[in-house]
Amino acid sequence: MVFNIFDIYVGLLAVICASVGVLITTRLSRPKVGELEDVKDLTLREHEVLELLTQGCSNAEIAEKLFLSLSTVKTHVSSLFVKMSVKNRTQAVEKANRLRLTGQGRLVL
Repeated sequence: MVFNIFDIYVGLLAVICASVGVLITTRLSRPKVGELEDVKDLTLREHEVLELLTQGCSNAEIAEKLFLSLSTVKTHVSSLFVKMSVKNRTQAVEKANRLRLTGQGRLVL
């Protein structure tokens, strides 16, 4: 099999571009220095509630899954908002995903 020098060049260029893309994505997706400090104080229960929030569960569904009262879930959600410096569920989920606080690839705090 004979390779044309152009084919080799294009292949190497593709590998280099893919590597640069992975490097840039990795750098951009890392948490900023102070962001992890905001969420270090989360309790185990708050982590559980946050995990269910990221799965799209309502407060009632969270209460049912964790065997808690609805008011207790609301308290945990409010506490999460304060500790995570967010104003709503959407921001909490976005920040949890960005900081990799839930799901696979979870950071250990």
